[in-house]
Amino acid sequence: MRNRVIRHLCHGLISLSLLVAVLPAHGQSSELTERKAIRSSAFTDVKNANFERLEALAEEYRNPTARTASGVWKLTYFYSGIAAALHSQRKDPAIWSAKQKLVANWVRRYPKSPSAHLAYAEMLVNRGWAYRGDGYANTVAPENWKPFKQYLQQAREYLEKNKQIAAADPQFYAQMISLASVQGWSEAELTPLLEEGLSRFPEYYGIYFAAVRYWDPKWGGNAASLEQFAQDALKRTQPSEGYGMYTRIYWYASENQYGNNLFSESQAKWSLMKKGIADILAKYPDNWNINSLAFFACLARDRAETAALVERIDTPIPEAWADALENYQRCRTWAQPRSRPVDE
Repeated sequence: MRNRVIRHLCHGLISLSLLVAVLPAHGQSSELTERKAIRSSAFTDVKNANFERLEALAEEYRNPTARTASGVWKLTYFYSGIAAALHSQRKDPAIWSAKQKLVANWVRRYPKSPSAHLAYAEMLVNRGWAYRGDGYANTVAPENWKPFKQYLQQAREYLEKNKQIAAADPQFYAQMISLASVQGWSEAELTPLLEEGLSRFPEYYGIYFAAVRYWDPKWGGNAASLEQFAQDALKRTQPSEGYGMYTRIYWYASENQYGNNLFSESQAKWSLMKKGIADILAKYPDNWNINSLAFFACLARDRAETAALVERIDTPIPEAWADALENYQRCRTWAQPRSRPVDE
C-alpha cells in the first residue's frame, strides 16, 4: 500500500468535514468488491475441501478474457484466496500436518491438476514463512532460518518435479519467480525461467508482477534493472497492451516498494506511463482505474492530466488515493486553474 501521506500539492488544507461535504457519497469500489469475492470463494472452497469447484474455477480463470473490470486476471485473486487458506503464522506441526493432508488429498483426487500442485507448493512456502515471520531479517531467530530455507527449497523442488503439469497454468511461473526473489537467485538463473514464462503467457500480469518483486531493492534489486525490465515488457506486449504494461508494472512497483516516491526513487518515465494510462482506460475505463491513475498523474505533477482524469471520476475511492480522500481533494483542487498560485 502506498504511503498514507502525500506532499501538499496546493496551498492550504481543506478540513475533513468540508471534504466530506463536497464529495459524493462513496462505498467500496466494485473492483475491490469483485477481487474480495474471488479471494473469499477460493478461500472457502479450500477450507471446505471443495476441490471440484476449485478445479472448475481454475479452468474458467485461466482464460485470458477472465478479468476483473480493471483488466486484472481473476486467476491472480483466485490463487491469493488459496494462499490465504493455506497460511498460518504458527509453527505448530499439527496445523501444518492438517494443511499438508488437505492439499495432498487435492493432488490425489486431481493428479493432473496444475492448481492442486501449485497449492501444495504454496503450503510449503507458507510453512517456511511461519518460521521466518514477516519482520526484517535481523528480527529472525537464528534457529528459524534453517527450516525457512528448507521449506522454500522443498517448494522449489516440488514445482520443478511437477513442472510438466503445473506449468500449464501461468501462475506456475509467477510462483517460481517469487521463490527466486526470496532464495536470491542470480539473474543468469532467473532469466531462462522468466523468458519461458513470458513467451508462453505474455499477457499474464502475475509473471510481470513477480519479476517486479525480484528487482525490488529490498530483495537486492535496483531501479535501473526494473526500468530495463519495464522497457522490455513494453516491447513484448505493445501489440496487445499498447503502453499499458509499462504503466501497470510501475503501478505495482509503487504499491509494493516506492509508494508516493515513485517518480523520485525509481526510473519510471512519466511520458510512457501517461501513454499507458490512455491505453489502459481505452480498454478498461473502470472507476478504480481512473481513480488510481489520476493519483499517479498528480504525483507526477502533470496538472492537465490530473484535471482530465479527475473530471472522469464518478466516485472517489479512498484506496486508490493512498487510503486518504484528502489526497483526492488536494489533487483535485491543485489541478483546477483557479487554485494556481500567482507566482506559478
